[in-house]
Amino acid sequence: MHSGEFNHRLETKVLLIVLILISVSLHANLVYYSIGDQNVGVTPIPSEWVGTGDESSGGANKEFTIKFVPTFYIAQWEDTFVQPKIYGGPAGWYYPTSPANPTFYLQDELPSFLEFAFNYKIDGFTLFMAVPVEQEYRARLIKLDTMNNFVTDTYFDINFPEYAYLYYATPKVYASIGRNPIKWGNAKYPVTISPTTSLDNLTLSIKFPNTIFTFHAITSNVELCDAELQIQQNFADNQSDARGPYNLPAKNIFAHRLDFYGNIFAADYRIGVGELNLVGGRFPDILDLSPALIYHNTFGTGYSNVIGSADFDLTYGGTKLYGEFALDDFETPSTEGGSNYKPTAYGYNLGISQSFGADFNIWAERSFTSQWMYTTNYLPYLRFNIRKFKINNYPGARYLMDYPLGFAYGPDATITALGMQGQIGGIDLQYSLEYDYLVKGQVNDGGVVRWRWFWDGWTNNVSGNATPTSAEKTEDATYHILCAKIDWKNIEIFSNIVNFEQYVVGASLKYEF
Repeated sequence: MHSGEFNHRLETKVLLIVLILISVSLHANLVYYSIGDQNVGVTPIPSEWVGTGDESSGGANKEFTIKFVPTFYIAQWEDTFVQPKIYGGPAGWYYPTSPANPTFYLQDELPSFLEFAFNYKIDGFTLFMAVPVEQEYRARLIKLDTMNNFVTDTYFDINFPEYAYLYYATPKVYASIGRNPIKWGNAKYPVTISPTTSLDNLTLSIKFPNTIFTFHAITSNVELCDAELQIQQNFADNQSDARGPYNLPAKNIFAHRLDFYGNIFAADYRIGVGELNLVGGRFPDILDLSPALIYHNTFGTGYSNVIGSADFDLTYGGTKLYGEFALDDFETPSTEGGSNYKPTAYGYNLGISQSFGADFNIWAERSFTSQWMYTTNYLPYLRFNIRKFKINNYPGARYLMDYPLGFAYGPDATITALGMQGQIGGIDLQYSLEYDYLVKGQVNDGGVVRWRWFWDGWTNNVSGNATPTSAEKTEDATYHILCAKIDWKNIEIFSNIVNFEQYVVGASLKYEF
């Protein structure tokens, strides 16, 4: 090692040690509920809505905190990402990539070595930003064999922040803009909007008597690989007007929903209905984003794709029954160009949880998405996924990472999940255990078998100067997934196991200053 490089690394380590000596505390602002908790149709909600915020104070509050989380691993895990051959790759730069196959999102779940959080509150406004210091996106997997998450060189992740937002909240109104996960419904694995990744969003929620209205505007990175760009520029929807194809660099999702709350026969219920309107290849106008319209009836053929959804929960004592249904398309021979224009595509989940007091909960659910769910349109900008640009310098790559907006395992997937969680109050210990049986649809992509993902769109809804192509379906893959976690004071022990072939067992020490 050269002396200059040694001195630089030593200075980096000294700087980190100095920084973790700064101390202040941080309070939660946005609240996420887990299975068995309070009935809420959309999360997160502001702390002011659950009585944990300072709703009446007119004063100012400025806070800063540092989290130091050294973590130690024993692991055997895949460290490469699957990319489609159908677009001419794989390729390291500006090319579509899956964050789930075969890594199961582990790179997103591993704890950061260090995190700086800024939290400002004044007169109903809250500004929050978390800045992690962690290994690079793919390097987190590559460096699992070092058995720790220490950042010991200049190759640290610069894709931050993943969590940052500004919101205003009163007891009846909540408005926010920023980057954070969003979840619709009560399921562990929702099919309409899931908390699989943070979303760049603008959100407005209003409490009316027995009803909550919610509106989201969500955006996605619009960069395409060369083959995707050719598709977007040269193919038009068969029902498009004379201006198609629509190929401006724009992909935005507008969502609205109503949640109705009540009580019947001593049971609390919630019924939610909503829509997603994906506008791609064209910049949206008021018609596209209006929260008060029915998006299906804006008829933006050629540049719009709509999903309708409904979900519910019913709670009696410690028992909760919940479910969700989302419809992407329904094949009807008499409309939309005939029976072969688009396929029927839908998803659902159904679950039950049982709480035994405040200290123990068990739950079970089943989630399903059909083969063409989220991908009933061949045009890249009209598929229901969230693309993120991820920089990686070790090794060098620029990933176009395609996360689900809905179900975490994308189209053509079924998961049966069982779980338990609880706490032992006398010793301040929390624990959780989850088993998932996943059946995932696969395709044969030029001789390579991989998961069906958002690249595998329906080909019969477009026309152009070439023949649209898609990978062919092949046999499904099955996975047994086991996840466990124990938290005691400032110690967390966790494990993920997939088919007893991939595993990671880790222990973290958590310090907040």
